[in-house]
Amino acid sequence: MRALLLVCVLLLAGCAPRFAPLYRDFEAPRDSTQARLARALTASGWTLGNASPAGTLSTAPRSGSEFGLYRMGLSLDALPLGEQHVRLLFHPVRRYAWGSRSVISYLPRGLRRRYEGELVRALKAEGFTPAVSGARKDRETR
Repeated sequence: MRALLLVCVLLLAGCAPRFAPLYRDFEAPRDSTQARLARALTASGWTLGNASPAGTLSTAPRSGSEFGLYRMGLSLDALPLGEQHVRLLFHPVRRYAWGSRSVISYLPRGLRRRYEGELVRALKAEGFTPAVSGARKDRETR
């Protein structure tokens, strides 16, 4: 009975999606962080949106994948955390064919693969470095 329960748990764990957090932290260069951040976002294909409070840069949504009944889209906010760090907050959304939308509580693999690589390369070119933490995914982006 225990063996059957173990097999069921392992099968269900293998079918679970891999969740990625909705943010990435970067160490900022010492000078003109806001201008460098804006250049990195536009260099990686993001269009800057309306100005947000407290020096936050917001982007216009970009389309992702289409899956018949819905499309996935992604926008992001870049906000300073003190003078030495910047946090990128991702906002993934599903837009259904009938007009409604729902917020996704994790960063889907397809959107991550499509947009994160070019964004990290542009940020590194502007002097930002991924902040090291204990999470495996953060260490892999270095």
